[in-house]
Amino acid sequence: MKWRQSKSRSAVRRLDAFCSRRYEYKGKQFGHPSTYALVRFECAPADSLVFEMQAEWPADLTTEYRRLLEAAMSAAIIDVLVACENPHTGCHLRCVEVGWDEICSSELAFYRATKEAMIALRDEEKWSFVPRKE
Repeated sequence: MKWRQSKSRSAVRRLDAFCSRRYEYKGKQFGHPSTYALVRFECAPADSLVFEMQAEWPADLTTEYRRLLEAAMSAAIIDVLVACENPHTGCHLRCVEVGWDEICSSELAFYRATKEAMIALRDEEKWSFVPRKE
């Protein structure tokens, strides 16, 4: 059995109400390439986990690099909301704002910002258990 299938067999948590989560990551050493990222998500209850990117990246970033940044954000979402004992997969996450610094931003910085936003979403918002349909 694949990992995702086993996670889908148990009850999950569904977000109870719309909310917004914003996190600005600032590392300790300014000027280092992994010390700044800002993300803001609009979060809504949903039947399954959805990540939608609506924010505009700076025009000078290549399409390939934008995909890497979004993959890092996706990894943070999975690490916090899915890879846990009680998956929190009943939400639609729409990224509506990003903050970018030409020197200090990187995939790692966006992973860290997204991770903190998702931890706050998971721990501070109300979620309900929803049994999985067989």
